[in-house]
Amino acid sequence: MKKITLLLALCGLTLAAKAIYPQTLPIDYSQFFAASAINVNGTDLVRDVYPNQTPAPSPATPILPNEWTFQYAVTPLVSPTVEASTLSYSNYIDNNLGKNIVFSPATPTRNNAYYPLTSLNTAYTGKPFYLSTLINMSSFRSADPFLMFGSQILGTFQRGKVQVVTNGAGFSLGVQFNTETAVNGTTLLNKNTTYLVVAKISPAAAGGTEIISVFVNPVIGGTEPVTPEATTSITPSQLLYIKGINIRATFTGKMAGMRFSDNWADVVKPYVTKLTAPAVQDADGISATGFTAHWTPDANAVGYDVNVYLGSNLVSTTNAVGQGTASLAITGLPSGLIYNYKVISKGNGTTFSDSDPSIPAKEVISTNTDNKATIRTDLGDGTWGTVLNGSTEFPYPIAGVFPSSSANGFDLVKGYIRGVGNNGPKAEVHVNNISLDYSTYGSMLAFPTVNSVEQIEIHAKSSSDNKGFVVKEFVGNGWAVVGNYSTMNSVEGIFVISISRTVPTKFRIENSFTSGLSVYQVITRTTNPATLPAPTVGTASAITTTGFTANWTQVPNASGGYVVRVSDAALVVRKVITVTGQTTESVAVTGLITNSPYTYKVSAIGDGDIAFSDSYQSVASASVTPSNTTALDNQTVASSLTVIGRNIFSSEKGEISVFNLQGKQVLNAKDVSSLKTDLVSGLYIVRFTNEKGQTTNQKIAF
Repeated sequence: MKKITLLLALCGLTLAAKAIYPQTLPIDYSQFFAASAINVNGTDLVRDVYPNQTPAPSPATPILPNEWTFQYAVTPLVSPTVEASTLSYSNYIDNNLGKNIVFSPATPTRNNAYYPLTSLNTAYTGKPFYLSTLINMSSFRSADPFLMFGSQILGTFQRGKVQVVTNGAGFSLGVQFNTETAVNGTTLLNKNTTYLVVAKISPAAAGGTEIISVFVNPVIGGTEPVTPEATTSITPSQLLYIKGINIRATFTGKMAGMRFSDNWADVVKPYVTKLTAPAVQDADGISATGFTAHWTPDANAVGYDVNVYLGSNLVSTTNAVGQGTASLAITGLPSGLIYNYKVISKGNGTTFSDSDPSIPAKEVISTNTDNKATIRTDLGDGTWGTVLNGSTEFPYPIAGVFPSSSANGFDLVKGYIRGVGNNGPKAEVHVNNISLDYSTYGSMLAFPTVNSVEQIEIHAKSSSDNKGFVVKEFVGNGWAVVGNYSTMNSVEGIFVISISRTVPTKFRIENSFTSGLSVYQVITRTTNPATLPAPTVGTASAITTTGFTANWTQVPNASGGYVVRVSDAALVVRKVITVTGQTTESVAVTGLITNSPYTYKVSAIGDGDIAFSDSYQSVASASVTPSNTTALDNQTVASSLTVIGRNIFSSEKGEISVFNLQGKQVLNAKDVSSLKTDLVSGLYIVRFTNEKGQTTNQKIAF
């Protein structure tokens, strides 16, 4: 229960803290003397006048925060004027900046220029607030406040006041609340002299202590003094807060450099000079992972920041210590990419602030002998290092202790070359793969940099079903996800990713799951071709003692033709035949072994990956066996075929297939004894297979 109570209390403090910030702090000369804050004539301070009445009348225009206003007036009603600041105070941040408020009444008055800090519904409360200002007085009305904090939007109730009192030939400053006895300081201040004055107000809730203090000439950039020039306090009877600032024309002189904030450091900040941006020179010492940056040192700098960019993205910031440092070695960059850099002179934070970034240096291309126009891996070419395989290299590395290495521009992090291949659905034959460790061990495969890319093709599978990997690219100062991809254990997965990059780019594969991942091939292309659909295979025809005719349906856009792969019963490819022509639909297969069964698959050839890439292989055809019993016109069954008109009749039931002279099947019917056709006139081959599997072939003519 105590923990819950404390949490609620902390939440309450958080809400209260938010309530004390109606606007961004600090408020400085740029806001106090903005064109929207002072009179539209640009000479007078006050924009509007509201008479001193109770209750206060509704103004003709709303009272807005951040506008100087007469909140109540005593005749004569004279607005202070403004001019470019002339008050100087050594090393103060707002020294000689903005405007002076000039007080020059014929006789001092009690006219108040009020600056609302908030709207009607918000306020500053719950902690101390500070107002610093430069003052220079030539005459004054003694024991009269000239600077006050208001607790109402109309300014008729001043909570904390700073007043000026006669002190010999000069004056002192004091503080008081609304009607309480003033407490005066003892420091003698001279007329016609500029002083830095800080007023501190601490609002308080009912029963708390409200404090007003004043400090004179505090140390610039120092800590808040323990003892103020003057201070007093009261115990208020209501929740008190700050809503505005009053200045009263009870003196002749000037005020400038006003700053309002909730912390001491903001109102006594030192004036600092911004350093000049360095002049950068061309980089040298360029390597695969870095370069040396050069610049001209700044006499007032204490060091330099070198910002490295990839395009407009910040990649790294490296600090060089020492005013005279003029170069810095940059390391650890991804190779083969185009960088530039900017240099910032670092100030000491008191008299000098950091410079703006320099103009960009000339672009730097980190070298990489393995930088690629395109990537097409062949993990079996012998250039990938030691291959681990089951016959000679047991045991394999166990999970968590996979090695890391680099080869051919690839970085294998927690991965190795394994002598376990795979035959892919595009008839690829992979003798090795890159085996990556589980995701929990940070396994990845980083590609060499490619100069440009439009498509990435990855062949991979995981050791468990429905697992996968993620592809990332190096962007800015980190790796961004391109996509997540799911693999299956049963077949090799081929993943085609369209991604257009016209500048050097680096990619990597990360294992996504706590299972192994095998990568068989990585391909990048500078085009984005579509994959052709696989052909549909038909029944083999024109079967001879050593071959047959393979048939398939043509594929649109197969501009390169087709590849027919004939396999034996052990699925060993015995024949590869390439034919040209998009409309080609058959090819004679010869040189086979009599009485051995074969199947064939067909894939369509694209246009060299310009608009179309090669198709996957078709499904396998039905088994076909070259045999002496299938020679043309060889009658092996008693059944006979008869042609009447354009109809074919058999003496028994079976399968009737009709082929043209190019070997393409044009008709087929099963479990029939007749077949009606509407074929055009010409020569055809009819094959009849009875229910016992016996076959006869016969030429016919329509």
